[in-house]
Amino acid sequence: MAIGPCASDFAWLNQAVAFWQEYDRASRTDLSCSAHRIDDGLYLIDPIRLAPDATTALVEQALPRVILLTNGNHGRAAKVYARQWKIPIFAPSGLEHELGFTPDGELEPGGVYWDQLEIFDLSGASPGEVAIYRRDLEILSFGDAFIHLPGYGFTLLPERYCLNVKQLEIAVQQLREVPVRLLTFAHGYPVTMKAQERLRELLGS
Repeated sequence: MAIGPCASDFAWLNQAVAFWQEYDRASRTDLSCSAHRIDDGLYLIDPIRLAPDATTALVEQALPRVILLTNGNHGRAAKVYARQWKIPIFAPSGLEHELGFTPDGELEPGGVYWDQLEIFDLSGASPGEVAIYRRDLEILSFGDAFIHLPGYGFTLLPERYCLNVKQLEIAVQQLREVPVRLLTFAHGYPVTMKAQERLRELLGS
């Protein structure tokens, strides 16, 4: 069961979304995650560990409500925080083997959860791949389908890491008309400027 690295601190991207990241020696890449404050709750997407003092500062802003995983490779610190905060883990269906545990709930493509979070099927990247779209703030959160890393930039997951790159290339086209102000990733820094323009440019290339 994955646990992974521990970030020393987090940053607020805006009044509602926190971000933290740390390099993972095992996978030799940056692991990133975000937490959305919706009303008085925190909804964590693909969380990695956060240092205790930083964690305390984060949860002072809102109470953790649920953990959402974007694919079968992102168990990360989900179980640690689920136990600590006594909150459920939601993930795409059928990923018990990949995650090493059984999630408490399923994220179904096309579904809308907690009145705000819409699920997009991005099959072809990692097992069960989905993106999570926050409707009110027009924020799109990716697991592995897109990355934003040094040496790669903002790009589709390289073919050698994909289950089926052709399938992924078709799946991501559904995002072309989705209004986007901010992009977050499970691998890489957020895109905070001209997010819609950059996504459409990439989808059209």
